[in-house]
Amino acid sequence: MEMPSMADLYKEFGSQGLAMVAVSSEDVDTVRDYAASTRYPFTILVDPEDVLSQRLGINAIPTTFIVDKQGQLVYQHVGGNDWNSSGVREQIRGLLANE
Repeated sequence: MEMPSMADLYKEFGSQGLAMVAVSSEDVDTVRDYAASTRYPFTILVDPEDVLSQRLGINAIPTTFIVDKQGQLVYQHVGGNDWNSSGVREQIRGLLANE
C-alpha cells in the first residue's frame, strides 16, 4: 500500500541522490507480474529465501531502512508509512543536504 508514495518520493528526490530499493520475499513470478503492471521508478529485488530479512532481523513487513551515503543507518520504520508526508520529505531533504 505504501509503494505509490515511495514512487512519489523517489520521483521528487531521485535526481538529488536518493537511491531506493524494495525487496520482496514473494515468489519471482508474483513480483515480476506486479512490477510489470505498476512500473515503479525504483529497483525491486526478490529474496525468495528471505535471507536479507533473517540477516537484518526483520520480523514485520514492511520494514524500511534509510542509510546515508556513508553507509550509516539513519532511520528505521516498521509498518506502513506515508512517504508523501511533509515530515518525511523534510527528513529526506535534510539527509540529502548533509551528504
